Amino acid sequence: MCSLTKLVHQDWHARQFVFSSTSRICHGFTSRASCLCDEKWDESWEPMKTDELLLNKLLIQRPNIMAMDSKGLCSFCETIDFRPGFYRVLSDPVTDDTGSEDYGSDFDHDIGFEEKYTLDKILRNSEQCIFCGKIAERFRQWSLHQSSDQTFTLQNACSVLVMQIHSRSLEVDDEGGPEGTLIRILVQLTFYRPSPEGGVFGPCFEFQKCSPRPPTVTEVCNASSLFDWEDGEEEAYSGRIRPLVADTRLFRKWKESCCDIHGDQCNMDLPGIQLPRLRLIDVEKRCVVDSHEDSNVRYTALSYVWGKVNLPRLTKSTDKLFQEPGSLNTKMLPSIIDDAIEVTKSLGEKYIWIDCLCIMQDNEADLGKFISRMNWIFGSAIVTIVAASGGNAEARLPGIKPNSRTREQIPFYIKGVSVLETLDPEGLGENSSFLGESVWQKRAWTFQEKLFSGRALIFTSEQVYWECQKASWCEDGLWETSKSPTIYRHSLADADFRQPWEIDDDSFERIYRKLVEEYSSRMLSFGSDYLRAFVGVLNHFVTLQAEQWFFWCLPGYFLSTALTWPCDSSATRRLDCCTSSSDGIITLTSFPSWSWVGWVGEVYYAQLFGKLTSETVDLIFYFLNENGLVEEIHSALPTQSLSEIHLRTDGDKTIVNQKDIPDSVLARSIAANTIWFSSSGTIYSFRHDFLYFWSSAAILHIRRGKNSYGEDKPYFRCNGKDKFFHSSLIPGPDQLEEVAEFIVIGKDTADKSQLTLLYVEWEDGVAYRRGLVHLKISDWVELDNRVWKLIILG
Repeated sequence: MCSLTKLVHQDWHARQFVFSSTSRICHGFTSRASCLCDEKWDESWEPMKTDELLLNKLLIQRPNIMAMDSKGLCSFCETIDFRPGFYRVLSDPVTDDTGSEDYGSDFDHDIGFEEKYTLDKILRNSEQCIFCGKIAERFRQWSLHQSSDQTFTLQNACSVLVMQIHSRSLEVDDEGGPEGTLIRILVQLTFYRPSPEGGVFGPCFEFQKCSPRPPTVTEVCNASSLFDWEDGEEEAYSGRIRPLVADTRLFRKWKESCCDIHGDQCNMDLPGIQLPRLRLIDVEKRCVVDSHEDSNVRYTALSYVWGKVNLPRLTKSTDKLFQEPGSLNTKMLPSIIDDAIEVTKSLGEKYIWIDCLCIMQDNEADLGKFISRMNWIFGSAIVTIVAASGGNAEARLPGIKPNSRTREQIPFYIKGVSVLETLDPEGLGENSSFLGESVWQKRAWTFQEKLFSGRALIFTSEQVYWECQKASWCEDGLWETSKSPTIYRHSLADADFRQPWEIDDDSFERIYRKLVEEYSSRMLSFGSDYLRAFVGVLNHFVTLQAEQWFFWCLPGYFLSTALTWPCDSSATRRLDCCTSSSDGIITLTSFPSWSWVGWVGEVYYAQLFGKLTSETVDLIFYFLNENGLVEEIHSALPTQSLSEIHLRTDGDKTIVNQKDIPDSVLARSIAANTIWFSSSGTIYSFRHDFLYFWSSAAILHIRRGKNSYGEDKPYFRCNGKDKFFHSSLIPGPDQLEEVAEFIVIGKDTADKSQLTLLYVEWEDGVAYRRGLVHLKISDWVELDNRVWKLIILG
C-alpha cells in the first residue's frame, strides 16, 4: 500500500502532492486526517491547511456515494453524453431526445477530452460534481493499493482522457463487419514514470449503463434458467450487482449452459492422439489418484503463478503419501490450490489437475512426457480455473472466501441515466486485454495454458469471468443472452487466439508469428524453461499439420525466412541451457543464437515482418542428425537464385559435406562425446545445434550518423558513398564505430529489393548472431571484399 506524503512548496501554485512509501511522514499525517474527515470545507482556511484537508478528504475518507446523486456536474462533465452506455445492433436506428436518428454517427469519436482537464481539477471538483467525485473515489482506492515503490504526483499526471470504448459482436454482417456494438464510458488517468524507467502508467475506470434497480447475481442464480432475465425489461449487457462473496451457483450455471448450448464447439478435438495417463486430484477425498488411461474422465485444470512459494510437490518421496485420502488438506495446501479445489466442487466436478501435484517434479522423464502435452491437458479439461490476480500460489481466488473482495457496487444517476462502474481490472499498459495487467498475464507458462483452454473461469481481483469459444460472460453484467448478435471479448485480446486448433495452411504462418510475438514478451523465472513452456504450442501445430516440423521453434519448411526474425533493440543472448532426458542421460543443449528462443527480449514477428512464405534466396541449410550425419533441411519457399543477382558464381559450393566441417566443431555437436557424471550419480552430456550453409559474407567498417531524414542510423562506406541501413542491436548507442562481419541469410520479407544480413561474431570457428540488417541488394553487390564461405552458425 502506498502511504501518503505531502510536499509543500513555497509557491502555492507550484504545490506538488507525492504518493510514496515515506511512512515516517505518513504516520503523523493520517492521524490528523481521521480527525478532519467530517469537518466541513472552510474557504477561509489558509492555503496550506486547505490543500492538506482537501487531499485527506479525497484520499483517506471514503465518500458517501449515494449522497452524490444530488450533485450537479462541472462544466467539463456536462459535455459528456452518458447515453452511449448501451448495446445496439448496428443496423438499428438510434433516436435521441429530439427524434433525430443521427445520434450514433459520432460513436467512433472521443466524447470528452480537454487538454487542460487535469487530475488536479477532478480532485477539486469532486465535492460539487457527481462524476468527478466518482473518479476521485476510484483514484483513491487505486492509489492505496499501489506497490510501495510506485511514485505518482499531480504534476506528473500527463493526461485525463474520457472516451467511448466499444466491444464488438461475435457475429458478422454480410460484409464481414460486426453486427452489434457495446459502448461504455472510459476514464483513463496517465502518469509519467519517474526516470530512469520512463514510460507511462495509471488506471482505467469503465462505466456502464444499468437499470434504476440493477438485478443481482443472486436473483439470476435463483431463476430456473441463466437466461430468464430476458423475459423482463432488462437490457442485454447492462450492469448487474455481484456479491462480495461469490455465488458459485453462477459458475456452475455458466458451465452447464455452455455444455448444453455450445456442445463440442468448445471442446478441443484431437483425433487419433494417444492420450497419456493422467494423475488427478480427487476433490472429495483430497488425494492424488490415477485416471487409469480413461480418456473420458472429466476434470478441471488450474492455471496459476507459482511465485516464490514453497509449494507441496509430487516427488518420489511424497507419491505414496499424496495417494492417501485426506492428505491434501487445507492446512498443507497454499491458498490458491485450496480455493481451486473448492471451486471444482461447486462446479459439480470430481477431479482437478494441478501441475505441482500431478507431475512427478523430480523425474525428468515424467516432466518431459507431460510438459510437452500441455496443449492436450488444458484442451481436454472441462474448465480451466484461471488465477489471474495475485503474484504467487499463496494468493486467494477472490470471492471464494470472505474479505477477499472489497469493492461494493453502488449505482448513481447522471443526466437521466443510471450508471454503474464496471469491475474490470483497471491496469493501464501495453497489454490490450480486458484483464489489464497482472503477473499471470505476463508469465510464459500461463500462455499456452490459457491458449488451449476451451472453457475458462477467470478470477480477477473483483470479479470472475467466463470465457469459452462461443461466449464471454462476467459477474457484473447481463452478458448471458440467447439472442443474436452477441458480444465477445477474449482475454488474450486477439481473435486469432480464440480457437487455435482451427488452423489451416493459410492461417498457420500468421498465427505462428503472433504466438511467438506474444510469448516472447512474457517472463520466466528460469530461462532454461523457455523451450519447455512453448513446446505444447509446437506439438499442437504438428498434430494439426502432419507435414509441419520445427527446429528450435522455427518452422523447418520456412527456415530461411524464419531465421530473419527481428527483435527489440534491448534483447540479450540467453545463456541458459535446455535440458532433455533419454536412456537415463540428461542432455544439456545451449540455446542457439540463430533462433528467437536463444534471446531474452520481444520478437517482432507480427509487427516488423512480412510473411514466412515470402520469397527468399536459394541458400541450402544443413544440420547434424541424431546419428551425427549431415542432413539437408528441405524448404518449401519460393527462391531467387543468388547467381541471378551476382552473389554466387558457378564454381561456388552450395552443398555441405561431412568433410567440410572441422573435427573440433563436429565433436561439440555430438552429445556422446561430452558425457560426464555428477557427484550424485546423474549422467550428463552437452551438445550444440549448429546450422551449416554456404553464403556470401563481407567485413565492414560500421559507423553511426544522421541519414537524410535526420535519424541516427548505422552506415558503411562503399565506392565513396554512405550506405545507411536498418539494424537491430548494432552498434550500441555508446559505440560509434565497429568492424564487423555480415553474412547473407535471406531476403527482406517486406521488401524484395533488400537482402537480410546477420551481423555475427566468430568464436572457435563458429559464428554467433549479434544483430539483423536489411540492405539493398545493389549495395551488397557493389562491395569488392565479398567472399563465398562456409558458415557454421551457433
